[in-house]
Order: sequence, then C-alpha cells, then structure tokens
Amino acid sequence: MPRLFIAIDMSEEIRKHLAELQFGLREARWTKYEQLHLTLRFIGDISAEKQQDIESALGAVKAAPFDLRLNGLGRFPVRGEPRVLHAVIEDCPPLYELQKSIEDALEQAGIERDRRRFIPHVTLARFKRTPTYAKLGRYMKTHEHFVTSPMRVSEFVLYSSVLSPQGATHTPEAVYKLEG
Repeated sequence: MPRLFIAIDMSEEIRKHLAELQFGLREARWTKYEQLHLTLRFIGDISAEKQQDIESALGAVKAAPFDLRLNGLGRFPVRGEPRVLHAVIEDCPPLYELQKSIEDALEQAGIERDRRRFIPHVTLARFKRTPTYAKLGRYMKTHEHFVTSPMRVSEFVLYSSVLSPQGATHTPEAVYKLEG
C-alpha cells in the first residue's frame, strides 16, 4: 500500500540556501538536501487502485505557474515544546489556489478533505530532543533575516514515501505541469 503526498520541490538554488541553515542545533535531525520540499497535501496509505484515481484527478488540476519566496523561520507547534523547525513561505495567493484545487481534485477521487489548515512551509529539521528555549531563540535570532529570491513554480509532484530507521525514501510517482 503506497503512502502518498503531494509537494512542490525546491529549486537547486533554494535548496543550497536552506542547506546553509542546517547547522548549530545538535538536537535536530535535518531534512535531507534532496528531500527539501513544500507539502501541498499529505494523503497517507492508499490502495493501488485508489492511487490511479488520485493520479487521474490530479491530471485535471489547472493552474498557471507562479513565483514563491521563503521569508523567515518558524517552528511547530507555535506554543509548547517545538518538534519541527521550518522555513516560512511568504504570502502567495496562487499557492493557496493551487492547494485548494488539489484538495478539490482529491475529493473528486474519493479522498476526504483535510480538516487541518494549510500552513505552507519547508521543514528544515525535526527535533530528537527539544532544544532549550535559549538555544533555539539564539538560532532563530541569528537567522531572522533569512529570505530567498523568488522561485518559479511550474509543476507539482505526487510522491510515495517509505519509512525506515534511516529515514524516509521519497519516490516521484507523477509530475504535473502548471500551464496557463
């Protein structure tokens, strides 16, 4: 049973910029360079038949290419002990429209709508142990001016993911071009 998610891959330039941030917190398990992406929708475990329905439905998504920019760092959850360090996506209406179109297509394919609010981000690290607030605060202060050049988004990808003790392995299942 494949475990699926839909994402926008970061450009090589953005990945290099993000990789420059991946140091200084020993408690962090940093995201692999090649896996830096913006998740549009996590689907989960799906049958092979349902995957075909999803692939077909995603093929009907229509959206024009657009630019997005990363601007700042954040953490999840916002309150309590942080578990994830992430790069923030600057407000981008076309990104929200694309995500909504994907959500609509998945619903047409029989996938229940995600009840969580879409918060676009790129995960930089997950914490094995929670860093002290002082340590995380210093890290965030050091990188408070993090911003990238705009990145052109011209496609999104349906991925399968296999979990192992060494981490997740992501395999592209289908690529969908944005045209408009």
